[in-house]
Amino acid sequence: MEEGYKGTSEKSVLRMYKDLWSISKSIITTTRDFWKSPNTLLSKNELLSSFNLPYIALITLATFIGYYLNFTSFNLTIALTKSAFSFSAYFFGFHLSILSTSYILKLLNSSISLKLITNLIAYAYLPIYLFAITINLLPNTQVLFLLQLFATHIIWKGLESHVSHIENKKSTTFILTLPIILFPYIIDLGLHNLNSLIR
Repeated sequence: MEEGYKGTSEKSVLRMYKDLWSISKSIITTTRDFWKSPNTLLSKNELLSSFNLPYIALITLATFIGYYLNFTSFNLTIALTKSAFSFSAYFFGFHLSILSTSYILKLLNSSISLKLITNLIAYAYLPIYLFAITINLLPNTQVLFLLQLFATHIIWKGLESHVSHIENKKSTTFILTLPIILFPYIIDLGLHNLNSLIR
């Protein structure tokens, strides 16, 4: 019975990452068509379980593996701590991005719904996730930092597809993009500084 459950669990994980790859490929190669496809807009919990958390798990794993590969003296405690910080940075960064953006847009009397804001931010995290995985495994690829700006394109096309008329589209796109890039970095930096103070 346990072997059967394990086999089913492994298949579901493989299917989840296969679907994740399909979604990611669609976002990158055909952004406009992705946003126009039916059932694109999901609830926050659906986005977390099917898109964001699987990527955050990959970042956490990449952090651990990257530390093992790139440091001559491997310390398990440090590796686990760095991995936990990475998970926290992107998990809480996702939530804080939604909270801060929705609050600012509400102050600006924006008509964009919370559900659309959540989806725009969730999918726009894709280039940030891919950069995080790459930089953890290959530390000398900092130049790829600029690829994170592709998040702007994802949000722009999402707004085009789901908002018939929007004033100040450029500023709205900027407001949606900035927290996505900044929050994970700020949280990770804060956790490392706090850890240094405690130690």
